Amino acid sequence: MNVGKMSNRELLQAIKSATIELENRAYTKVLKDGLDAFIREVTKSPNQQRAELIQRAREFVERQSASERHLFSGERNTSFWGAEFVVNADKRTVVCLLKGRQTKHVYGKGIAKCMPDEVFNVDIGKAIALARALEIKIPQEFLQAVQPTEVFVGMKIGMIDSVGIHYAREIKNVGDETVGYTGGGFDYIDIVRNKGKVTDDTNAQYEEETN
Repeated sequence: MNVGKMSNRELLQAIKSATIELENRAYTKVLKDGLDAFIREVTKSPNQQRAELIQRAREFVERQSASERHLFSGERNTSFWGAEFVVNADKRTVVCLLKGRQTKHVYGKGIAKCMPDEVFNVDIGKAIALARALEIKIPQEFLQAVQPTEVFVGMKIGMIDSVGIHYAREIKNVGDETVGYTGGGFDYIDIVRNKGKVTDDTNAQYEEETN
């Protein structure tokens, strides 16, 4: 293409055609990148999704707690605040108290309680409790958190032995055939999968799944 010999009309048409081609290529790339991202997301295991959700919960708490906004105004004294959390793993609850940094007065309170069919996680609980204390919208993904489907080191599980007695254990290691527990003892992994229930994944090491 000899641009120097083109008429103005021919040059304008060439520019228009080139612009359309560039737009089509850009659109195709954006569409492909978006499709690739979607495929990567939907093909993630529940455990990968859970690990990422826990990380987002931590970031949510860090971001909201770093806010230097005042609480209350008008007739009431304003105060910068700090978030304090009270965790009761046995009751599966997390309480958030918003306290004035100078006054130590409690300006807000939020409670998160894990449902019986859910896995307790302190970080997700903190995010929910903090949002309730601040009276802001709770991200739906925290309220309907994806649940883990496999066991990992650091998880706490509930088991039932051969005579129907319930017992709780914390996982120390996971092998191809057995699951070892902190303090000693083990179960075969098939038994854990069939009869065990993950109760707490606050300290779960999901790294192997997410790498």
